[in-house]
Amino acid sequence: MARKRNQPGAPNIQERILREVIGLIARHGADRVTHRLLASAMKMSPGTLTYHFKGRESLIEGAFDLYMSDYSRGLDEALAARPLTSFEEIARFLATMTSLGPEQAELATFECEMIANAQRDPKLKDAVMAWSAQLPRAIGSALEALGHPDAHRTANLLTAICRGAELDVLTRGIRIDETAFRERLISVLRAGI
Repeated sequence: MARKRNQPGAPNIQERILREVIGLIARHGADRVTHRLLASAMKMSPGTLTYHFKGRESLIEGAFDLYMSDYSRGLDEALAARPLTSFEEIARFLATMTSLGPEQAELATFECEMIANAQRDPKLKDAVMAWSAQLPRAIGSALEALGHPDAHRTANLLTAICRGAELDVLTRGIRIDETAFRERLISVLRAGI
């Protein structure tokens, strides 16, 4: 897929299409995304979409790839801009990365769709496994720098707590208090001291 841009900073048509697919997957599920649904959402002809993406599978695959790329870049930028230098900062960072309420759950829904699709596609499964290892690896590195005695195991546990919270939000439609959530993460961090 060519990545030419029409104007500096402006996404090309393929990227705009894939960003719309990300939203559609989050709202409707990957199995319901079609050229027709996408064309309607983008106010574009299905033929234009077919010109850029021959099949539905290439749309879904492209959306997953773009999301994982955006996530990686965003995680790196966030950590470079504000390194994690205390347990409190780690807990705050994880809380902001976690969908704690239904109004924030769109990307968590997308991630669940991506994970479910990865179970049927070995190539996507490898990519999703690499994507899902980024956050615990970054948290583990920050914990190592802080001298945590069990840094990587604790990072994996923290990530699992965050994923579990998102599943609670998605399946039960609840809102999790951010302050209480951060305190729970801090208690896990301090338990290893």
